[in-house]
Amino acid sequence: MRILVIAAAVTAMSVGVSAQESLDYIEARQSAMKFVGGQMRGLGGMAQGQTEFNADYVRTAGWAIAVIANSYPLHFPAGTETGGNTEALPAIFEDPDGFAMVAQQLEAAALAMQKSASQDDLQMTFGQLGQACKACHSKYRSK
Repeated sequence: MRILVIAAAVTAMSVGVSAQESLDYIEARQSAMKFVGGQMRGLGGMAQGQTEFNADYVRTAGWAIAVIANSYPLHFPAGTETGGNTEALPAIFEDPDGFAMVAQQLEAAALAMQKSASQDDLQMTFGQLGQACKACHSKYRSK
């Protein structure tokens, strides 16, 4: 449910932003990224056999990550390049089509992972999901 609220809020936001709105965007996108990170930790533990495989969790987490990944380009409108503690590199704003493409790759990887029927399946698809995250972080994140 939280994901739907975040996605709806991001979709409703306008493109032109004030200084305060810029900080709001930065906070919203950081919250979305932290949520995805939490899902990745849970999935990673399952993929590594540290926790028991749970198909319902995998489906739900995959769907949630896909929904957020689909909204990522909306989290970075012009005017939100700086401010707060953003880790977004200028490349996001200089290459919005490339950024949208890696967000689509993350969405596709999350949807594929969501279909995992066993821990073995999850190990493979989680690896692909991790590579999609890394592709974005290496080019668009300053950490």
